[in-house]
Amino acid sequence: MSIALRRAVIVVVACLAPSAPLAAQTEYYNLDAGRPTRIEDAIPTERYALELVLGGLRVDWLARGAQRWRTEPKVVYGVLPFTEIEVRVPVIRAVSRNTSAPAATGVGGVAIGALHAFNLETNRLPAFALESEVQLPAGLFGAPATSYSLKALVTRTTHAARFHFNGSVGTYSVQPAAVADTSCPLSTLAGCANGKPIPVPFDFPCASAAIGPGQSRSVTTAAATGTANPSRSHGTRWLVGVGADRAWPLQSLLLGGNIFAERFAGLYALTDWTAEVGARTQWTPRLVFDLGAARHFAGTVQSSAATIGVTYTLSTRQFSSMRVP
Repeated sequence: MSIALRRAVIVVVACLAPSAPLAAQTEYYNLDAGRPTRIEDAIPTERYALELVLGGLRVDWLARGAQRWRTEPKVVYGVLPFTEIEVRVPVIRAVSRNTSAPAATGVGGVAIGALHAFNLETNRLPAFALESEVQLPAGLFGAPATSYSLKALVTRTTHAARFHFNGSVGTYSVQPAAVADTSCPLSTLAGCANGKPIPVPFDFPCASAAIGPGQSRSVTTAAATGTANPSRSHGTRWLVGVGADRAWPLQSLLLGGNIFAERFAGLYALTDWTAEVGARTQWTPRLVFDLGAARHFAGTVQSSAATIGVTYTLSTRQFSSMRVP
Protein backbone atom coordinates (compact mmCIF):
# COMPACT_ATOMS: atom_id res chain seq x y z
CA MET A 1 0.00 0.00 0.00
CA SER A 2 1.43 3.38 -1.01
CA ILE A 3 2.01 6.13 1.54
CA ALA A 4 -0.66 8.33 -0.09
CA LEU A 5 -3.28 5.57 0.05
CA ARG A 6 -2.38 4.74 3.65
CA ARG A 7 -2.86 8.39 4.63
CA ALA A 8 -6.20 8.46 2.84
CA VAL A 9 -7.39 5.41 4.79
CA ILE A 10 -6.36 7.03 8.08
CA VAL A 11 -8.26 10.21 7.20
CA VAL A 12 -11.41 8.27 6.31
CA VAL A 13 -11.28 6.27 9.54
CA ALA A 14 -10.79 9.45 11.57
CA CYS A 15 -13.77 11.07 9.88
CA LEU A 16 -16.02 8.08 10.51
CA ALA A 17 -15.05 7.68 14.18
CA PRO A 18 -17.49 10.32 15.52
CA SER A 19 -20.42 8.42 13.96
CA ALA A 20 -20.16 5.83 16.78
CA PRO A 21 -19.69 7.93 19.95
CA LEU A 22 -20.96 5.26 22.33
CA ALA A 23 -17.94 3.06 21.67
CA ALA A 24 -15.75 5.70 23.31
CA GLN A 25 -17.87 6.10 26.45
CA THR A 26 -16.74 4.38 29.65
CA GLU A 27 -19.30 5.36 32.29
CA TYR A 28 -21.00 1.98 31.91
CA TYR A 29 -17.70 0.41 33.00
CA ASN A 30 -17.70 2.10 36.43
CA LEU A 31 -19.62 -0.01 38.93
CA ASP A 32 -21.28 1.73 41.85
CA ALA A 33 -22.78 -0.04 44.87
CA GLY A 34 -26.36 -0.91 44.12
CA ARG A 35 -26.10 0.06 40.44
CA PRO A 36 -26.97 -2.62 39.69
CA THR A 37 -25.17 -4.93 42.17
CA ARG A 38 -23.79 -4.46 45.67
CA ILE A 39 -20.14 -5.26 44.90
CA GLU A 40 -18.39 -2.30 43.27
CA ASP A 41 -15.05 -1.70 41.57
CA ALA A 42 -12.11 0.38 42.78
CA ILE A 43 -12.54 3.02 40.06
CA PRO A 44 -13.61 6.48 41.29
CA THR A 45 -15.66 9.02 39.40
CA GLU A 46 -13.43 11.16 37.17
CA ARG A 47 -12.38 14.56 38.45
CA TYR A 48 -14.96 17.29 37.66
CA ALA A 49 -17.51 14.64 36.64
CA LEU A 50 -20.95 15.02 38.21
CA GLU A 51 -23.20 11.94 38.34
CA LEU A 52 -26.91 12.36 39.02
CA VAL A 53 -28.65 9.11 39.95
CA LEU A 54 -32.33 10.06 39.73
CA GLY A 55 -34.08 7.14 38.07
CA GLY A 56 -33.22 4.21 40.31
CA LEU A 57 -35.80 1.79 41.71
CA ARG A 58 -35.39 -1.39 43.77
CA VAL A 59 -38.19 -3.75 44.78
CA ASP A 60 -37.74 -6.41 47.48
CA TRP A 61 -40.24 -9.26 47.75
CA LEU A 62 -40.25 -10.65 51.28
CA ALA A 63 -42.07 -13.61 52.78
CA ARG A 64 -45.86 -13.57 53.19
CA GLY A 65 -46.31 -10.98 50.47
CA ALA A 66 -44.56 -8.03 52.12
CA GLN A 67 -42.78 -5.68 49.71
CA ARG A 68 -40.22 -2.91 50.05
CA TRP A 69 -39.97 -0.33 47.25
CA ARG A 70 -36.97 1.97 47.30
CA THR A 71 -35.67 4.79 45.16
CA GLU A 72 -32.41 6.45 46.06
CA PRO A 73 -31.59 9.88 44.58
CA LYS A 74 -27.83 10.31 44.70
CA VAL A 75 -25.24 12.88 43.64
CA VAL A 76 -21.61 11.83 43.06
CA TYR A 77 -18.84 14.33 42.27
CA GLY A 78 -15.18 13.83 41.36
CA VAL A 79 -13.83 16.47 43.69
CA LEU A 80 -10.11 15.61 43.42
CA PRO A 81 -7.89 13.27 41.39
CA PHE A 82 -8.87 9.67 42.29
CA THR A 83 -11.38 11.01 44.83
CA GLU A 84 -15.16 11.24 44.79
CA ILE A 85 -17.78 12.37 47.29
CA GLU A 86 -21.45 11.47 47.32
CA VAL A 87 -24.73 12.26 49.04
CA ARG A 88 -27.72 9.93 48.85
CA VAL A 89 -31.22 10.03 50.30
CA PRO A 90 -33.12 6.69 50.30
CA VAL A 91 -36.91 6.95 49.97
CA ILE A 92 -38.67 3.73 51.02
CA ARG A 93 -42.23 2.45 50.71
CA ALA A 94 -43.25 -0.59 52.76
CA VAL A 95 -46.28 -2.59 51.61
CA SER A 96 -47.95 -5.53 53.37
CA ARG A 97 -50.30 -8.12 51.91
CA ASN A 98 -52.44 -7.54 55.00
CA THR A 99 -55.08 -5.02 53.85
CA SER A 100 -55.59 -3.81 57.41
CA ALA A 101 -52.03 -2.48 57.49
CA PRO A 102 -51.64 0.69 55.41
CA ALA A 103 -48.53 1.17 53.31
CA ALA A 104 -45.88 3.55 54.65
CA THR A 105 -43.61 5.86 52.68
CA GLY A 106 -40.75 7.92 54.05
CA VAL A 107 -37.12 8.98 53.91
CA GLY A 108 -34.61 6.44 55.19
CA GLY A 109 -31.89 8.78 56.44
CA VAL A 110 -29.19 10.83 54.72
CA ALA A 111 -25.83 9.26 53.82
CA ILE A 112 -22.59 11.13 53.06
CA GLY A 113 -19.63 9.21 51.70
CA ALA A 114 -16.22 9.49 50.04
CA LEU A 115 -14.03 7.15 47.99
CA HIS A 116 -10.32 7.48 47.27
CA ALA A 117 -8.34 5.26 44.89
CA PHE A 118 -4.67 4.86 45.74
CA ASN A 119 -3.43 3.68 42.36
CA LEU A 120 -4.26 2.82 38.80
CA GLU A 121 -4.27 -0.86 37.93
CA THR A 122 -1.05 -2.14 36.36
CA ASN A 123 0.19 -5.50 35.08
CA ARG A 124 1.54 -6.27 38.55
CA LEU A 125 -0.80 -4.45 40.91
CA PRO A 126 -4.61 -4.43 41.12
CA ALA A 127 -6.49 -1.18 41.71
CA PHE A 128 -7.03 -0.46 45.41
CA ALA A 129 -9.43 2.04 47.01
CA LEU A 130 -10.98 2.90 50.36
CA GLU A 131 -14.53 4.11 50.86
CA SER A 132 -16.20 5.51 53.97
CA GLU A 133 -19.75 6.56 54.71
CA VAL A 134 -21.76 8.18 57.49
CA GLN A 135 -25.53 7.62 57.75
CA LEU A 136 -27.44 10.35 59.57
CA PRO A 137 -30.88 9.88 61.17
CA ALA A 138 -33.66 11.51 59.14
CA GLY A 139 -37.21 10.74 58.09
CA LEU A 140 -39.78 8.09 58.97
CA PHE A 141 -37.41 5.23 58.17
CA GLY A 142 -34.32 6.87 59.62
CA ALA A 143 -32.15 5.16 62.22
CA PRO A 144 -32.25 6.37 65.84
CA ALA A 145 -28.49 7.01 65.80
CA THR A 146 -25.68 7.73 63.37
CA SER A 147 -23.88 4.75 61.84
CA TYR A 148 -20.55 4.42 60.03
CA SER A 149 -18.81 2.11 57.58
CA LEU A 150 -15.34 1.68 56.05
CA LYS A 151 -14.85 -0.44 52.94
CA ALA A 152 -11.78 -1.72 51.06
CA LEU A 153 -12.14 -2.31 47.31
CA VAL A 154 -9.82 -4.25 45.01
CA THR A 155 -10.19 -4.68 41.23
CA ARG A 156 -8.11 -6.94 38.98
CA THR A 157 -8.52 -7.15 35.19
CA THR A 158 -7.66 -10.26 33.17
CA HIS A 159 -8.21 -11.24 29.55
CA ALA A 160 -11.35 -13.14 30.53
CA ALA A 161 -13.01 -10.69 32.95
CA ARG A 162 -12.62 -8.18 35.75
CA PHE A 163 -12.66 -9.45 39.32
CA HIS A 164 -13.56 -7.47 42.43
CA PHE A 165 -13.22 -7.89 46.18
CA ASN A 166 -15.10 -5.78 48.73
CA GLY A 167 -14.66 -5.99 52.47
CA SER A 168 -16.20 -3.59 54.97
CA VAL A 169 -16.67 -3.06 58.69
CA GLY A 170 -18.96 -0.64 60.42
CA THR A 171 -21.89 -0.11 62.74
CA TYR A 172 -25.66 -0.44 62.42
CA SER A 173 -28.57 1.27 64.15
CA VAL A 174 -32.18 0.07 64.20
CA GLN A 175 -35.30 0.80 66.18
CA PRO A 176 -35.43 -1.86 68.93
CA ALA A 177 -38.45 -4.08 68.42
CA ALA A 178 -38.97 -4.32 72.18
CA VAL A 179 -40.17 -0.70 72.23
CA ALA A 180 -42.34 -0.93 69.11
CA ASP A 181 -45.80 0.59 69.47
CA THR A 182 -48.04 -2.42 68.93
CA SER A 183 -51.09 -0.14 68.81
CA CYS A 184 -49.86 1.33 65.56
CA PRO A 185 -51.57 -0.37 62.58
CA LEU A 186 -48.24 -0.48 60.77
CA SER A 187 -46.90 -2.90 63.37
CA THR A 188 -48.91 -5.67 61.71
CA LEU A 189 -46.16 -5.73 59.08
CA ALA A 190 -43.76 -7.02 61.72
CA GLY A 191 -42.65 -10.61 61.75
CA CYS A 192 -42.10 -12.61 64.91
CA ALA A 193 -39.38 -14.59 66.67
CA ASN A 194 -40.60 -16.24 69.87
CA GLY A 195 -43.68 -14.06 69.67
CA LYS A 196 -41.70 -10.80 69.43
CA PRO A 197 -41.39 -8.56 66.35
CA ILE A 198 -37.97 -8.38 64.69
CA PRO A 199 -36.50 -6.12 62.01
CA VAL A 200 -35.84 -7.49 58.56
CA PRO A 201 -32.17 -7.66 57.51
CA PHE A 202 -31.29 -4.35 55.92
CA ASP A 203 -28.50 -3.68 53.46
CA PHE A 204 -25.83 -1.05 52.92
CA PRO A 205 -25.46 1.18 51.07
CA CYS A 206 -28.61 0.53 49.06
CA ALA A 207 -31.07 1.03 51.91
CA SER A 208 -31.73 2.71 55.18
CA ALA A 209 -29.86 1.50 58.25
CA ALA A 210 -33.10 1.50 60.20
CA ILE A 211 -35.40 -1.22 58.98
CA GLY A 212 -37.11 -1.72 62.29
CA PRO A 213 -40.73 -2.44 63.14
CA GLY A 214 -40.83 0.65 65.34
CA GLN A 215 -40.59 2.78 62.19
CA SER A 216 -40.23 1.18 58.79
CA ARG A 217 -42.42 -1.89 59.28
CA SER A 218 -40.90 -3.47 56.19
CA VAL A 219 -40.42 -6.72 58.06
CA THR A 220 -41.57 -10.28 57.75
CA THR A 221 -41.60 -13.58 59.58
CA ALA A 222 -38.21 -14.96 60.59
CA ALA A 223 -37.06 -18.02 58.74
CA ALA A 224 -36.02 -19.64 61.99
CA THR A 225 -37.39 -19.20 65.49
CA GLY A 226 -35.17 -17.48 68.01
CA THR A 227 -32.59 -16.20 65.51
CA ALA A 228 -32.84 -12.50 66.40
CA ASN A 229 -32.44 -10.25 69.41
CA PRO A 230 -35.52 -7.99 69.25
CA SER A 231 -34.20 -5.66 71.95
CA ARG A 232 -30.96 -4.87 70.12
CA SER A 233 -30.77 -1.34 68.66
CA HIS A 234 -27.12 -0.97 67.63
CA GLY A 235 -23.92 -2.92 67.10
CA THR A 236 -21.16 -3.76 64.65
CA ARG A 237 -21.45 -5.28 61.20
CA TRP A 238 -19.18 -6.66 58.47
CA LEU A 239 -19.46 -7.57 54.80
CA VAL A 240 -17.23 -9.65 52.50
CA GLY A 241 -18.00 -10.19 48.83
CA VAL A 242 -16.51 -11.08 45.46
CA GLY A 243 -17.73 -10.30 41.96
CA ALA A 244 -16.80 -10.56 38.31
CA ASP A 245 -17.88 -8.77 35.14
CA ARG A 246 -17.12 -8.74 31.44
CA ALA A 247 -17.40 -5.77 29.08
CA TRP A 248 -18.21 -5.54 25.38
CA PRO A 249 -16.81 -2.08 24.51
CA LEU A 250 -18.20 -1.92 20.97
CA GLN A 251 -21.70 -2.45 22.38
CA SER A 252 -21.01 -0.33 25.50
CA LEU A 253 -22.33 -3.25 27.56
CA LEU A 254 -21.21 -4.76 30.86
CA LEU A 255 -22.54 -8.00 32.40
CA GLY A 256 -21.59 -9.20 35.87
CA GLY A 257 -22.49 -11.04 39.03
CA ASN A 258 -21.40 -11.40 42.64
CA ILE A 259 -21.97 -13.09 45.96
CA PHE A 260 -21.49 -11.60 49.41
CA ALA A 261 -21.95 -12.42 53.08
CA GLU A 262 -23.02 -9.92 55.73
CA ARG A 263 -23.31 -10.19 59.50
CA PHE A 264 -24.98 -7.95 62.10
CA ALA A 265 -23.38 -8.79 65.44
CA GLY A 266 -25.87 -9.20 68.26
CA LEU A 267 -28.92 -8.65 66.06
CA TYR A 268 -29.07 -11.89 64.07
CA ALA A 269 -27.57 -15.27 64.87
CA LEU A 270 -27.34 -16.14 61.18
CA THR A 271 -25.10 -14.70 58.47
CA ASP A 272 -26.94 -13.24 55.48
CA TRP A 273 -25.90 -14.50 52.03
CA THR A 274 -26.93 -12.80 48.77
CA ALA A 275 -26.22 -13.51 45.08
CA GLU A 276 -26.75 -10.93 42.33
CA VAL A 277 -26.52 -10.49 38.56
CA GLY A 278 -26.71 -7.26 36.59
CA ALA A 279 -26.04 -5.35 33.39
CA ARG A 280 -25.01 -1.79 32.52
CA THR A 281 -25.22 -0.20 29.09
CA GLN A 282 -24.41 3.24 27.70
CA TRP A 283 -27.56 4.66 26.15
CA THR A 284 -26.05 8.02 25.18
CA PRO A 285 -22.75 9.75 25.96
CA ARG A 286 -24.34 10.97 29.21
CA LEU A 287 -26.94 8.33 30.09
CA VAL A 288 -26.21 4.88 31.54
CA PHE A 289 -28.96 2.31 32.07
CA ASP A 290 -28.63 -0.56 34.55
CA LEU A 291 -30.73 -3.61 35.37
CA GLY A 292 -30.21 -6.23 38.08
CA ALA A 293 -31.69 -9.09 40.10
CA ALA A 294 -30.79 -10.43 43.56
CA ARG A 295 -31.62 -13.39 45.78
CA HIS A 296 -31.06 -13.24 49.52
CA PHE A 297 -30.87 -17.03 49.80
CA ALA A 298 -29.64 -17.60 53.35
CA GLY A 299 -30.06 -15.80 56.64
CA THR A 300 -32.81 -14.82 59.06
CA VAL A 301 -35.22 -13.59 56.37
CA GLN A 302 -34.94 -14.59 52.73
CA SER A 303 -36.09 -12.40 49.86
CA SER A 304 -35.79 -11.60 46.15
CA ALA A 305 -35.18 -8.21 44.55
CA ALA A 306 -35.01 -6.43 41.19
CA THR A 307 -33.33 -3.12 40.36
CA ILE A 308 -33.53 -0.68 37.47
CA GLY A 309 -31.92 2.72 37.12
CA VAL A 310 -30.55 5.54 34.98
CA THR A 311 -27.46 7.66 35.69
CA TYR A 312 -26.84 11.05 34.07
CA THR A 313 -23.22 12.23 33.94
CA LEU A 314 -21.87 15.63 32.96
CA SER A 315 -18.58 17.46 33.26
CA THR A 316 -18.20 20.57 35.38
CA ARG A 317 -14.69 21.34 34.14
CA GLN A 318 -15.90 24.30 32.10
CA PHE A 319 -17.50 25.79 35.21
CA SER A 320 -14.40 25.24 37.37
CA SER A 321 -12.22 26.99 34.79
CA MET A 322 -14.44 30.09 34.60
CA ARG A 323 -13.00 33.24 36.18
CA VAL A 324 -14.91 36.24 37.42
CA PRO A 325 -13.78 39.33 35.43
